[in-house]
Amino acid sequence: MPYRFLFFLAFNLILKYAASQDTIPSWFYLKTADSINIYYRTFPNTEIRELKLKTTFKASATSVVSVIKNVEAMHKWSHTCKSTKLIKKVNNNELFYYYIADIPWPIQNRDVILHLKIFKDTINGIHTIISQNYNGLIPTNTGYTRISYMKAVWKITPISNKLTEMEYFITLKLSNNLPDWLINTAISYSPVKSINALKTIVEK
Repeated sequence: MPYRFLFFLAFNLILKYAASQDTIPSWFYLKTADSINIYYRTFPNTEIRELKLKTTFKASATSVVSVIKNVEAMHKWSHTCKSTKLIKKVNNNELFYYYIADIPWPIQNRDVILHLKIFKDTINGIHTIISQNYNGLIPTNTGYTRISYMKAVWKITPISNKLTEMEYFITLKLSNNLPDWLINTAISYSPVKSINALKTIVEK
């Protein structure tokens, strides 16, 4: 009897796990632009796209990480970045910063506080950088609309000392009163411009 019970318990757990995997949307190939492969999937409950961009840099992984975590110089490569300000540095791998996004008229510019953390796998050398919106530290500014949700992830994989593969994931919700098609257009264009500018810096 106990064996039969354990069998059914294990079987139900497997079914539940399989069902949960079905709820995760698959990535679809969109296009290749400037040697950057672009994929997307639909963000749950909206038509907003979550993007994945994949490319390689002729530079070391550490140099790519170094440029990304220098948040006060982010305006040099982030396409929509008007300005940034370091708010709090916890340590070399964790910080908080304020980001102002320059959005074309007639839409009001956006701002957001971001919490950035860097993780490194000491076995394979892969760096994962996660930057996500954070509520607090700086009050809302009447001159900007606060971004309600933003998450960016960089997965930086060393191929050799002078070659690095990068996967960049971006999910963004600008505002409940902006149409999804407009957000989709913005996040389909700006990340490509940003990665190309980042590549120019790290490959110098």
